[in-house]
Amino acid sequence: MTETTATCVRGCRTRNKHATACEDRDKCRGCLPRPAKHGLLCYPCHARMRQWFEQAPTIHAWLGVNLAAGEGSPPDHDKITGSREQPAPVKLAVLDIRDLIVVQLGELVDELREAHDLTAPARRGVEPDARFLLTWQGTLERHDWVRDWWDALAETMSQAHALAPWRASMTRCHGIACPECGETNLVIYGGDEDVTCGSCRTMIPPARYGVWVRMLAEEVSA
Repeated sequence: MTETTATCVRGCRTRNKHATACEDRDKCRGCLPRPAKHGLLCYPCHARMRQWFEQAPTIHAWLGVNLAAGEGSPPDHDKITGSREQPAPVKLAVLDIRDLIVVQLGELVDELREAHDLTAPARRGVEPDARFLLTWQGTLERHDWVRDWWDALAETMSQAHALAPWRASMTRCHGIACPECGETNLVIYGGDEDVTCGSCRTMIPPARYGVWVRMLAEEVSA
């Protein structure tokens, strides 16, 4: 089995590790490209996209719960703006992002379906579209345009979380160094199964993390 030499189409780099041609390692924070292990994406990019598809129905529903609080204008809204119009009965920013999730997933399904002559879900919406994209994620990741879709979805999910945070809990993995960058800043976010490094943003699947912890324990014992 040959190791792939392709690198992540998003230009991801590994913190504290350097390419052979790096000439300023004292100042460089890491320039070694991450390998593309899932189509054109590295594992962290693949895992993050998978999480978006898995969590999209829950995020969409959670945004719906947060629509009812109103626009959130200050009491002196009319004095500040000079308008006597009452605030909208829903948070328009939340509504826009909620609708955008529906649109983006639907457009991505259609683009993938047309590119490979696939059958679209019989019922359309966030849940069936997200399930379709999870099924065909490996095919999606082989297209050059996965980079643009990744960036678009990242922006949307970031805005959604800023408007209605759903990831409240976080567990720190105390005393465990990151296997990529070596810094002790590993966390597990609520709802995630992968471990995330807060320094280099890499993501480590549970099986690999378990092996890494055992290796560290064996080194300490030795």
